[in-house]
Amino acid sequence: GILLAILFLFNKLTILRRKVSGVNSYVFYFVSEKMNWTEAQTYCRQHYTDLVTVNDQTYIDELLQSLPSGFSSMMWIGLYRTDEYFPWVWVWSDGSKALFTPWDYSQPNNVGGQQYCVCMSTKGFWSDWWCTDKLPFLYALRKCGSLRRW
Repeated sequence: GILLAILFLFNKLTILRRKVSGVNSYVFYFVSEKMNWTEAQTYCRQHYTDLVTVNDQTYIDELLQSLPSGFSSMMWIGLYRTDEYFPWVWVWSDGSKALFTPWDYSQPNNVGGQQYCVCMSTKGFWSDWWCTDKLPFLYALRKCGSLRRW
C-alpha cells in the first residue's frame, strides 16, 4: 500500500532542478499528472508549498531550462485573477500581487468571460485559461530556514 503510493507519487513528480544561491536556494518540481488549477493548488499545499510564483524573467529562464526533454504543453503556474470585470487584478496563489506579467500575444483575453487562471507555455509566455482544464503544473520549494520541517 504505502510503497505503491510512493511509487505512484514519484512516477508523476519530476525534480527539475536544484538551484543553490545563498539564502534563495530552491528546488523546482514538475508534476506531469494533469489536474485542474484548484486540484493542482491543493496538491501543492498538501506538500507544504504552493503553485509556482514567478517574479522575474531569470526565474522563468531557469524553469524552462529545467523542463523534461521534449515537453511541449502549457502548464499551470500560481497566478489567477480575483475580479470579474476589467481592469483585472492578478494575484499569486500565495496571496501576493503580480508585478511581473509576461503575457503572450493578445493575452489576457478572457475568452467567454471564464478565464480566471494562468498557464505558461514552454516559451515562457503566459495566457489566461479556463481553471477547469487539466494541465501539468509547477511548484518550487525554498531551501531556507523558513521552510516547514517534516
